[in-house]
Amino acid sequence: MHCKLEVICLDHPLKDSHTGVCSVGDPILSLYSRGLRDLMCSPSSPCPIGAYCNTELKDIYSTCCMSDPEAPVKPWTCPANTFTGDDFCLDTCMNDGDCRFNQKCCEQGCKRDCVHEPDICDRISIVRHCVRSPASMEMSLTQTDVQHAAAKKAHQYRNKCPRHFST
Repeated sequence: MHCKLEVICLDHPLKDSHTGVCSVGDPILSLYSRGLRDLMCSPSSPCPIGAYCNTELKDIYSTCCMSDPEAPVKPWTCPANTFTGDDFCLDTCMNDGDCRFNQKCCEQGCKRDCVHEPDICDRISIVRHCVRSPASMEMSLTQTDVQHAAAKKAHQYRNKCPRHFST
């Protein structure tokens, strides 16, 4: 049996509703014996078709939100889908419009999730080639070097390479 969502306009927001947590509109409401409340979600209780589970409040509160009907596409490409062994399979977006700022809705193992655009150093590491200043000296990174650096998380740069590298 499939339930169909019905739009009902309220004169005032519910006192306990988490208005503003959804990227489009407000949380989906559900009718319970005591009245209306936000429709909660979890891996065992997914959202209805056309909605996603907003987990921005993490363990405190997860609620169903309508997906962006315009389904915009943000300009960058999702990273390769790799299964992480995570059994928390819960779609937290349906399209890029459900993600805030420059995040993009990407397949992440068994779920769809909002991810940040990889920074320039991540892209260089994937190519495994950086040019050391001065430009006449070249350094090639092996896969082992990349894995070792990632494991230690020795350098975390946002949108720029270390000073001794140029792009």
